[in-house]
Amino acid sequence: MRWADKIAQGGRDHPRYSGIRAMLNAWRKGEDNIGILRHNAGQPDLGLLHYMPQTPSRGLEKVRSKIYTFNSRADVVTNTVNANEYVWKEGSSGSGTPLAVIDVVGGGCQFINGAVDNNYYYYESDAEFCELSMGKDLWFRIYLQISDATQSDFFAGVCARLASGNLFDNRVDAVGFHSEDGDTNIDFQARNVTGSGDALAQGTLVNNTDIILGFHWNASANQVEFWIDDTYVTRINDFLYFPTTEMCVSFGMRMARRLQRP
Repeated sequence: MRWADKIAQGGRDHPRYSGIRAMLNAWRKGEDNIGILRHNAGQPDLGLLHYMPQTPSRGLEKVRSKIYTFNSRADVVTNTVNANEYVWKEGSSGSGTPLAVIDVVGGGCQFINGAVDNNYYYYESDAEFCELSMGKDLWFRIYLQISDATQSDFFAGVCARLASGNLFDNRVDAVGFHSEDGDTNIDFQARNVTGSGDALAQGTLVNNTDIILGFHWNASANQVEFWIDDTYVTRINDFLYFPTTEMCVSFGMRMARRLQRP
């Protein structure tokens, strides 16, 4: 098994990789990000990061990826702070506390909406570097926590740069996770100008509780596969609704508490 592991670490395209995998009836487990082979009784234990490349696949080609660790102030700079050089483009309405680094293990950030209905913050990465391209897979993974899961709207995923409006009502080309005011359901969505492919109520948000959301654009199968807490849930293969444009990493939440008259 050690011999097989060494060959596997050379890359999934190693000339002996497929043969050895077949002989051992072994598959790469999703949580083994370095690619160690584990025997799994003939079934692939599919993980979100299954076959995610660890190094550039070609000599001069860079893997287009970005990991936001939020462990320093530089990770949360927005164009409201510096108009020429920023990490996130911020959209907001009403009052609140914008994106800022917080003291948590591994790094993290936080924004707080004002308590008035429809107060929101949303953030788009400074560049549109994500695209559902044929022959090229895409992975997205986010840790998040929401204080009021029922009375809020949220979106997390990738989305084309908004020309106007907000991330909750006006996104067009997008893939990701969202929830609507009035429930704690986690919905999956892939959409473009034609319409949307949806998988509704696939998970549940819990107040003040960490959750991991992730998806994998499987280019060879022409489908988007979704995970919650690193457990595979379902896929969307309504390819007519898949966006074909470049997109930003995008996330945000809108306060949806309905204030009652006295």
